[in-house]
Amino acid sequence: PASPLHFTMSDFYDLERNIKSDPKSYAEDFLLQLHHLKTSLNLLHHSPSNASPELCKLVLFVASVAFFYKEHCQDIADDLMNILEKYVELLDADVRKRIVDALIRLRQARIIQSSQLLPIFFKLFAVQDKNLRKTAYEHIVGDLSNLFKKGRDAANMRSLQNYVSAMLKDVNPTAARYATKILIRMYRKSIWNDSRTVTYISQACFSKDTRTCVTALQFFLGTSDEQEDKERLKREEEEEANVEAVKHQIMMNYKNKHSRKTKRKKSRVTRALVNANKLNRTNRYEDITEGASRRAIDLLNDPQRFATKLFNKLKSSPERFEVRLMMMDVVAKCIDAHKLVLLNFYPYMQKYLRPAQVYVPRLLVICATAVHDQVPDDDIYPMMMTVANNFIHSKSPVNHIVAGLNGIRAICARQPLVMRKNVLRDLAQYKKSKDKHVQSAAKGLIHLYRDLDPKMLAKKDRGRLTKEEVEERQLKEFGSKEVPEGIPGIDLLFQYKEGLLKKGNDEEKVEEENHVDADTEESIAAQLEKEKQKKELITRLSSGEFLSQEDFKLLKTLQLKQKVDKVLHHKKGAEATEAKRKLKRLRDNENATLEDELDLLEEMEDEIESESSDEDIELNDIDPTEAAAAALEEKKGGKWRRVRREDISSSNRAKLKGKNAQMIKYGRGVKRKMRTSQVEKVLKRKKNEKKDIKWKLKGY
Repeated sequence: PASPLHFTMSDFYDLERNIKSDPKSYAEDFLLQLHHLKTSLNLLHHSPSNASPELCKLVLFVASVAFFYKEHCQDIADDLMNILEKYVELLDADVRKRIVDALIRLRQARIIQSSQLLPIFFKLFAVQDKNLRKTAYEHIVGDLSNLFKKGRDAANMRSLQNYVSAMLKDVNPTAARYATKILIRMYRKSIWNDSRTVTYISQACFSKDTRTCVTALQFFLGTSDEQEDKERLKREEEEEANVEAVKHQIMMNYKNKHSRKTKRKKSRVTRALVNANKLNRTNRYEDITEGASRRAIDLLNDPQRFATKLFNKLKSSPERFEVRLMMMDVVAKCIDAHKLVLLNFYPYMQKYLRPAQVYVPRLLVICATAVHDQVPDDDIYPMMMTVANNFIHSKSPVNHIVAGLNGIRAICARQPLVMRKNVLRDLAQYKKSKDKHVQSAAKGLIHLYRDLDPKMLAKKDRGRLTKEEVEERQLKEFGSKEVPEGIPGIDLLFQYKEGLLKKGNDEEKVEEENHVDADTEESIAAQLEKEKQKKELITRLSSGEFLSQEDFKLLKTLQLKQKVDKVLHHKKGAEATEAKRKLKRLRDNENATLEDELDLLEEMEDEIESESSDEDIELNDIDPTEAAAAALEEKKGGKWRRVRREDISSSNRAKLKGKNAQMIKYGRGVKRKMRTSQVEKVLKRKKNEKKDIKWKLKGY
């Protein structure tokens, strides 16, 4: 055999295989190599920059079989950590990489504790070696995940969390950035998904290092690093390809015509396929847990202080505009989630609301997101008027007008009191615009206030509303809230229990009886007594008596029935007729249960809400580009117009409009017009005037 001092890599592989098969018999060989490694490490203390291939082989060999000789390897693990901590910058790149790999294997063999290795690996983030930093980062994340899966040790996990969070204040910006990334990965894996972790990550938003700040802002916005996304997608594709290849090979082996088909072989194939699918599910565990995490912005301990501090940083920030835009977005989302009042934010946003701004759609979305019903309308009104004055005027392009109208509609949907009557009526005039996208945006604003406060609109824009409906729909004063005195819709349950609402058409009979008795004084007294009993029963049902699950289900059915009947009453067309027939057929059916009617009503409600949501303009519809406008128009449906077939060419007259002026300058028509004298022009004009008078007299 080869001398211990001149072992090749194949000799180490052979010895490793023998040790794994019989550790006791080869203990002396291992101790000899261990002694050789200690000697090499002592030499490394004197010359750290020396590159030694023999040392790399020895370190990996000892780390690979250290699991079988734990009592002998504790000293060597301490020595390796000491060298890496002292000479991390001076070590040769290959030697440093092998020592890091060896420490990872020793940690997997439970010879080193995670609390011992974590501080050393955080120092590696300061080294100018990208692959080394990536290895350390992946190991820390994987090690913490394994600790969580095998059993949550609260004290140990809390100490590790405190150490990682303390590294956010590290002098080295790279270490602080990787500490932020580790906290974010732990949150998305649902390991550290409490408010404590979110508070630590929020501190990174105020970092002086731009990359660390952007990483934390992306976390609160719900976006991830592009590089991580690319790596995850690439890993998923490789894993899917591997699993599909394994499954294909299994089935090919089973379906081979020369092989015998037996029950044993079939069960073996089934088990192999199950294992392959299980492997695929295990690899996707990280993505499933990442998607299941809660919104981080809701877990902030002191959102008002966080938003104010971030806004103050935003006002004096010298960062590029994209980073400041992310800060604006986080502040707006924080205001929206916690209903904060940050009045200085709205005047600050006004200076960016210009049509020349590249990020106009996103800025309008941010402005609308930062508005809620607890913000005074007087503070939002200047911002809304800035949008109206800068985007909506006669000389503005179509896409700017659409963006402005949609932005104002989104702001008013969140705080309706911000709109003034004269401004609303001026904006409503854009429904007469020749452009369909502008018409749709203006009609969206009209429909909004038709539901909220029709009195603010002109009479012709209020729709088919009765006087009672117009009086009912009024905006309440700022700060007032409608507090329900009982369970909403409890009177429907009362009427049903009294027999006024039944399946079928019993409503007409009840109306006839009431009409007959209305002439007598006794009937008036009876009705008053009935109303009194009704109020008492409503109070008893909403406060005193416990309602069962069946009562709540019945109440939901009655409310849905009232809503659907009201919509179908005003609706016309084949779809409405078919819906009415379905509902009547079900109500006439004696075998139909309450669950059947509830299912049908819920289905109809979904259709009604989907149709009404098409008329509503969401925040995402603020994008003024032609593609978004075309998609919005297609979604809403416009007037019928003839679509030109692709296989048929256009007319010569239509082609002439697209031609260059130089091409038609010498055409016959142009030359004929140029040769026409002034006398001929006058005669032709008089002839046309006579023809117009003739048609007017005929009544055209």
